[in-house]
Amino acid sequence: MHRILVVVVLATLLTGCVSKEDQDKSSTDIGALKDLIDLQFPYTSARWEVVATPEYKGGIPGPTDYMTLLAEIGPRDDQRFSALPMAELLRALPNSARSWMNAESRTLLNTSNTTLTGLRHHLECRTIKGILTRSRKMVTGYLCTSGDRMLLYMVVVDYTAATP
Repeated sequence: MHRILVVVVLATLLTGCVSKEDQDKSSTDIGALKDLIDLQFPYTSARWEVVATPEYKGGIPGPTDYMTLLAEIGPRDDQRFSALPMAELLRALPNSARSWMNAESRTLLNTSNTTLTGLRHHLECRTIKGILTRSRKMVTGYLCTSGDRMLLYMVVVDYTAATP
């Protein structure tokens, strides 16, 4: 009886200790992604998430500065990818790498975030444009090769920018 009680208490403690940042908020709904943004690049599968920066992790919430679309899309299309313009600078916002991403994507985002100048002319990153479907606003982001998939990093809303 004592062992069962200890196991139940430990299980309760362990399941209650999952942090908010460990919770997977990604989606594989391609229809919802296409309803959000019209990318000028073909894909048939995606895992994606829209992230508010800074992320709320408890305490008193502050204002959101950016909304960033993070995705791994597939399949990899090297021919169309090479036709896109080279990315001038990739400097990801802090904590952009997600637990659901492959190791290559996480490393790329973490590396670009920790260097003072970002990753200039990264050979595996290109500039990509997309049109937000509701506002019809054109946004620019980065598409980088990442294993057999492609990493999409795009700030879709910048609340820090001055409005005309």
